[in-house]
Amino acid sequence: LEDLQVPYLKGTVIIPLMNGVENARIVSNRLNESVVLPACVYVASHVKGPGVIEHKGADGRIICGIDEQTNYDYSRISNFLSQSPVSFELLPDASIPIWKKFLFIASFGLMTARFNITFGELCASQSYKERAQAIAGEILEIAIANGVNLETSEARQIFDVAGAFPSTTRSSLQLDIHSGKDKNELDLFTDPIIRFGRAVGIRAREVESIRAEILALNQRSVL
Repeated sequence: LEDLQVPYLKGTVIIPLMNGVENARIVSNRLNESVVLPACVYVASHVKGPGVIEHKGADGRIICGIDEQTNYDYSRISNFLSQSPVSFELLPDASIPIWKKFLFIASFGLMTARFNITFGELCASQSYKERAQAIAGEILEIAIANGVNLETSEARQIFDVAGAFPSTTRSSLQLDIHSGKDKNELDLFTDPIIRFGRAVGIRAREVESIRAEILALNQRSVL
């Protein structure tokens, strides 16, 4: 996202569905004449090869918010997407579902990448579950301290979300890390939390620790 270079397209509606909590802001800063909807998607998929996306499990679900910087007629995009086979929901504020998705995908992504385990294997291990919940709890604490209106129980609910995916699911970060890809989502899952934590005087120790462990794994694979 930081390297985003897209031709100027005034009025174009953009729905960034990548993992993360800052996508809409980053895209808006670069395409400030476009309509950028804060959004997230729930889907089990990964890049299988050039031009090939593999989808597993249940149908996907897209949740969008509105772009408060524009007076766009949202019935146009809502009607258009409602005709597609993908479940779509437009909310006045999508920050809560975006952060809930982030709590889940960051904690599960970091854990599965660190230990190269499936979602099912993570949920079957008490020690893995405790560490995943510790990561989610830290992210939650920092998010709430930054004004995100989340419930403290959300850190425990990541396992309910995982139950909707096939037990053999592997995270996109895990697949990228263990296939040796140079570009992956590690910074996306860790940098904002470390930065947001510093802004409110909370050190993201759990996130920093697992980030260092994953970087060490990557370094060993290079060697």
